[in-house]
Formats: sequence, structure tokens, C-alpha cells
Amino acid sequence: MDTFTLIDETYIATYAANLNINIEARIIRNSILEAQEFYLKRLLGKKLYDKIITLASDWIINGVVIPTDYKDLLDDYITKVVLYWTIYEAMFNIRYKTHNKGTMAQTSTNSTPIESDEFKESRMEIKNKAETLSQDLSNHLIKNNALYPELFSNNQIDEIQPQDGNYNCGIYLGRGSYSNDIRYHGHEWENRNNIDL
Repeated sequence: MDTFTLIDETYIATYAANLNINIEARIIRNSILEAQEFYLKRLLGKKLYDKIITLASDWIINGVVIPTDYKDLLDDYITKVVLYWTIYEAMFNIRYKTHNKGTMAQTSTNSTPIESDEFKESRMEIKNKAETLSQDLSNHLIKNNALYPELFSNNQIDEIQPQDGNYNCGIYLGRGSYSNDIRYHGHEWENRNNIDL
């Protein structure tokens, strides 16, 4: 897992209204890393993900300017996706801790933890927002795929390919007909119905 984060605790404190700013930095950092590894990397594919990490780290560490197309992708889409998936992961990491006696729910003397159903509902709302932002990112990549050559350079069988379906409803409705969708196949986006992008 990479150790460079695209957002930090300050960004989260600024834009995540539902997270207390006194959460341990270690929990936030680990949640950011999980969001990048388990969600963002699958949206971008390995090569574009690695390119974004390299550009961002060079900008932070060495002051190297990020090319405009990548900077726009990072500012307008990626940071929002990482923010909401971080909140989603952090909610679980804050509520539950694993000790040598098992997994325990955290409690506080100054506040009352919500019930499990309320927690699941709250977390699901964050997930819905994260999935919507993830789909916005995928749509942007589909529409502007010529700007990001790394998107199509994942040609090894063990490399992560970009993901194009970002919603998970939990209900299986059968395979159905996929005649009106846009799908990623190997090295190119297929627009089966010539949908105007």
C-alpha cells in the first residue's frame, strides 16, 4: 500500500462536516490510505493511479507543477472521491476497535453512541455520496479519455483495470440487457449505443 496521501487531516477537517476534528490522526491517515487503495485505484486503474500519486508527491515535495489536465482531475474529482471514501472507512475505524479480547464498540463518557441500525444508515448515506462522486469521476474519464493516456496502458494481466460501474445496490436482478451502457473492455471504452458524451 502506498504511503503518500492525496488529502490530509486539514483537508478533512475543512470539508468533512460530520467528522470531529479531534479524531486520532493515525485513524484518519489509515482511512485515507484505505480509500486510495481500495476505491480510487480501482476507479483509475494502476497506471493512472500511479501517475497521479507521482505528480502529487512531486508537487508537494519538490514544487513541480502538475499539468493542467491532471490538476483539474485531481482538484475537481479525485480529492472529493477520496474524501467521501475516507469518511466511509473512518466511520467504521472510529466506532470499532479490535483488541485481544475481540472487536469492541467504542463508547464515551460525554456522548451516547448511536444504535447499530442508525450507524449503518448513516454510513450508507456517506457511501451513496462516495459512489455518486466515483461515477462522476468515471464519466469524466470516459468523456476525456484522450487526456489521460495511462488509462489505457494497463496491459498486464495482473494490473488493475479502471472500473466503470460504481454503484452497488445489494440486490441481484439478473444479467439483464446491457445494450445502452458504456463499458471498459481491456484497452478501450466501448460505447455500444453511441451515447452522446
